[in-house]
Amino acid sequence: NAMFGINEKTAGAERDPSQTRVVSISPKVGGGTGGDFESSPVDLSEIGRAYYSDSYIMRAINKIVGLMFKSGWHFNSSNSDALDYVNQRFELIAESTEISTQELVRELGFNYVLYANSAIIKVRGTENIADLDVTGYYGGDPIAGLFNVPVERLEVQRDETGNIEGYLVLSDEGDDLELAPEDVLHFTHNKPTGRTFGVPHISSVID
Repeated sequence: NAMFGINEKTAGAERDPSQTRVVSISPKVGGGTGGDFESSPVDLSEIGRAYYSDSYIMRAINKIVGLMFKSGWHFNSSNSDALDYVNQRFELIAESTEISTQELVRELGFNYVLYANSAIIKVRGTENIADLDVTGYYGGDPIAGLFNVPVERLEVQRDETGNIEGYLVLSDEGDDLELAPEDVLHFTHNKPTGRTFGVPHISSVID
């Protein structure tokens, strides 16, 4: 519900998420001074090259990803109205982006296993909300599309205590994409305390 922004008619009393956030006071690790954009300390491009060039690594990653989705998956909620709403929103997003939810989630899982990082950009708009009465969780337009990000090109901006201030997606053409924290979902695994990127398991066997 928090991801999509269900309005008062759907989810009960209205609340302002910006007024309930508790920020970190613990110092961050790495990344230079506060406000700088930082990339993963592990070269994620090298992780990708290792996957596509080493059959043992490819087989290991593929096996884990296969097991992750072996039993299938679905959304679940004790609130049937909320569940119907979420399913409908994902159907509309899949229709308008021409990316099935299955494909979106599987790619997200693959990146998570291989890179220990995966990210999704949330594109906002009203093109595909049908007759739903909904606004964005943070105000403004609701989510209209979800797209996986190549995590090798993702950089994160944090303040001195590690709170996320923004994201940057690098482009070969030079038109880098700068995004607000609420427009990116960054999932990490095996992330050291104080850092913002997860460390891939295979990084220790590359040499």
